[in-house]
Amino acid sequence: MLTLIMSLLASGNSFYGQTSSCPCPTRTSVIGHSLSSSSLSAAITTRRNLIIGGASALSFKVVTGAVVYKALTTKPYKTYDELKDSDSYASLESSADTEALNLAASLGPVKQLVLPPLSKDATRIVVVRHGRTYMNRLKICRGTRIDDEIDPLGKFQAQRTGLALSGISFDAAYESTLLRSQQTLQIISPATSKSKSNTATNLLNEVDYGELEGLQNVKPICSAPFGEHFGGETVPNLNKRADDALALMLKGNEGKTVLAVSHGAFITTLLRRIAKEEGGDSEADNFLFLKNCSINVIDVDSKTGKATIKLVNSYDHLST
Repeated sequence: MLTLIMSLLASGNSFYGQTSSCPCPTRTSVIGHSLSSSSLSAAITTRRNLIIGGASALSFKVVTGAVVYKALTTKPYKTYDELKDSDSYASLESSADTEALNLAASLGPVKQLVLPPLSKDATRIVVVRHGRTYMNRLKICRGTRIDDEIDPLGKFQAQRTGLALSGISFDAAYESTLLRSQQTLQIISPATSKSKSNTATNLLNEVDYGELEGLQNVKPICSAPFGEHFGGETVPNLNKRADDALALMLKGNEGKTVLAVSHGAFITTLLRRIAKEEGGDSEADNFLFLKNCSINVIDVDSKTGKATIKLVNSYDHLST
């Protein structure tokens, strides 16, 4: 296997293998370096992890225990403030303004989201991903360690989302402790008629991506469950946090409808756990990428605790 991979690396051809299981207990990352034969060999031999960047353009998958992430660059901006102080910030803001104007011109009036009646014994949770941020635009990986703002397009997305949800009376609203979630909810809330208070909780925060945060165009070449090996949040902890967040939003809200603004990877985890309880993972695979300001709806029976997904990744209010 190693000989085959090395020959493919040298030739530039593609190798596609199984990626369903890549156990990687050792935490070792090489950030910002091309993947050499020796480093790949070491990764495979010791089941270590590599993050590669720069000149290497790999198009194969390694299947023997190494988790390899490709990154376009190392960390262009270590913090959001660095981005705001950079020469590129003004042009990013201007182009996002233009995107928002162009999208507004191409869209018709917003249609209110119509949902089936809620059972008196159920709680309805409407979960929205935050609007697009500056670092979303730059494809910079960030979870909880880099807290950036939504850009002009993200604000427009949030406005349209508020209008789409304006026919729903929310009894409570939840947000993460991250700015992009809170800014989105602040824009959505005036369009909803009944929400009394916003509760900020770190249970709704994005995944902590550890050493991957700040890297640009990060893509898994060989994928594996996220865990301690990058210094980030472990899968068991993420799953527990999703369960705890659901429990928090259910407490005291029997027969009510609540709104939550959270983050892509976290919402995906929440939906996958519910889908698994409903009978399998195949449906959950469709949630892998949630669009900014997409709408998801979960109904939970207050007596049995059974959660049912009613809507996933709805984006009609922002589609041309």
